[in-house]
Amino acid sequence: MAPDKSPQSKTADPERWFNDYEAGIGNRYDAQTPYFRTLPNINEAAWYIEKGESRWDNDELWVTMGHLYKGGAWIKKKSKITSDLTI
Repeated sequence: MAPDKSPQSKTADPERWFNDYEAGIGNRYDAQTPYFRTLPNINEAAWYIEKGESRWDNDELWVTMGHLYKGGAWIKKKSKITSDLTI
């Protein structure tokens, strides 16, 4: 049987220990890593759905990372939504 390499306590290996923070009612629980800080939270995601005017376009050509694509979903950027709402 392979040895157990999982952390045995928060003090022994704090980087690998599970997140035991309990936000509770009225407490914030912000993203913990730089990558997740760039993603929309649930309120912003709902805002994109409600105000983003998403649509599917079968004919638009676009390029990314050297590849040509046709069609795709389009949605307003956060900056455009806020400027349209004059917030």
